[in-house]
Amino acid sequence: MSKKTYRELSADLAELEKRIESARRIERDAAIQEIRTLMREYGIAPSELVGRKRGRPPVPPRYRNPETGQTWTGWGTRPKWLDGKDSREFLIVRPWSTSTLTQTPESTDGTHAYNKRRDVTAT
Repeated sequence: MSKKTYRELSADLAELEKRIESARRIERDAAIQEIRTLMREYGIAPSELVGRKRGRPPVPPRYRNPETGQTWTGWGTRPKWLDGKDSREFLIVRPWSTSTLTQTPESTDGTHAYNKRRDVTAT
């Protein structure tokens, strides 16, 4: 086996990199064509393949102004209609919620019941 010089090896490497890039381009084009075919076959829209936009995930509103119907998720700047008011009074009650937190502003003993767990096993 003959020992190649650094220059010969570098030339071989440059030629190999050209061949690799050419093969990658050809295979990439074939992959794109196959993806397009599958998208048409299964009715997949390009938007279904793209990740979510940056930012916060969408969340349902937690507070509602009964007078205007305006809502607030609890994120971001507190709305003017809540200025000087107890936000708990505007909580949206979701009976289908899996939360075990109480939904009424006061418990039977007159103390605030928010963030108090209720006994979910009691009847």
